[in-house]
Amino acid sequence: MAGMAAAAVEAGSAAREVRAAAAALARQSEELGGELRSILATLWAA
Repeated sequence: MAGMAAAAVEAGSAAREVRAAAAALARQSEELGGELRSILATLWAA
């Protein structure tokens, strides 16, 4: 029984890590999209 509880705690911890990584990736994607739009706007204006 204790082994199952430990596995559940580990799974919860892993899930939190995955959610944090996904959130970080989403932020990076938004930043990259903003940079790309800025570059394209600069090129378009040139």
